Amino acid sequence: MTGPVFVHCRHGADRTGTACAVYRIAVEGWSKAEAIEEMTKGGFDFHGIYKNLVDYIEELDMDKISSLQPQQ
Repeated sequence: MTGPVFVHCRHGADRTGTACAVYRIAVEGWSKAEAIEEMTKGGFDFHGIYKNLVDYIEELDMDKISSLQPQQ
């Protein structure tokens, strides 16, 4: 990606943050820890009751997800 991306969901702060964290890891090469830190403490209104989303990211098979990217 060569420019900024705007992602908005009025009541999906946690779901949207999770999708963005997965993108950061799979496409941009961030570590899971870095992406989770941004998702939970980056000012995006993460709700702590959704700890399962952090667990979801920690348990993802990123090699499998990354292999699904189209080859350029």
